[in-house]
Amino acid sequence: MIRFATPEMLPALMTMWQVCFSEQQAYVEFAFRNLIRPEHVLVSTDKTGVPLAMLCLQPARLCAPDGYSCACAYIYGVATLPRARGQGLSTALMEAAHERLKGKGVSLSVLVPAGESLFRFYTDRGYEPGFSLGKVQVDRGEIPPAEGPCVLVPAALDQLEELRLQAFADSRMLVRWDRGFLKAIDAECRLSGGEVLRFACGPYRGYAVCYRHGDKIIVKELAAPSAAIDTVLAALHMRYQAQAYLLYLRADKTAKFTNAVLPFALVRWYDKKMKTSFSGKEGAPAYIAHVLD
Repeated sequence: MIRFATPEMLPALMTMWQVCFSEQQAYVEFAFRNLIRPEHVLVSTDKTGVPLAMLCLQPARLCAPDGYSCACAYIYGVATLPRARGQGLSTALMEAAHERLKGKGVSLSVLVPAGESLFRFYTDRGYEPGFSLGKVQVDRGEIPPAEGPCVLVPAALDQLEELRLQAFADSRMLVRWDRGFLKAIDAECRLSGGEVLRFACGPYRGYAVCYRHGDKIIVKELAAPSAAIDTVLAALHMRYQAQAYLLYLRADKTAKFTNAVLPFALVRWYDKKMKTSFSGKEGAPAYIAHVLD
């Protein structure tokens, strides 16, 4: 049976998440306390009501530079208990999610495949390329001295919507999250030992969402023009003295270091007229950030 989860199912769903994704208990507890709501989780249960598979949904808006927008949903956390695999439960959950989203007037769903092989798996099931992402890996020895002053100040991600729009509103397609989700992402960042930092580097203003991963800093969103990226990176290194830095950038952003633009998120359109409308929009590359990868 497929239905939305209830609060009573949370212990079983937390166990499923930990088993399927090998997450530490502390993160699982955090995710279900801050990010995952039962009413946004589709489950497939056995005859006694015990969840065997799950799929999480996060509402969002897809926006164009001219202010045009539509409802979309981010699909993540698709999981099936090992004892229930091979029965088509995840496929049935995906199809049920598509039907429910269409019924609510949602125009498209977005997902990020967990591995290269899954891109083909999802494109065979109605998804198509939607978002690419630039990734820049920089070792500490490659970081040049700062060319000018750059002030970093701790901030809250959910209070930075204006700066985010200044950096990304020209995207042909921009996934905008509500403030509650951004607040939860801010908390996830801090759980890793990281922080959100506003910066002022000469004429440039923006922010960086910095996660800690061992001796590496992962900047999952850098709201900065290309001309400021190297200066911001130098300032981050002065703050963290990490061994390496991984920057996630919109596909058109460039730095002095090696840039790799990779396929990132896929989309499945439910509203064909909306697809045609967005396909005709002009602007910078499509952009999505803060997915639970």
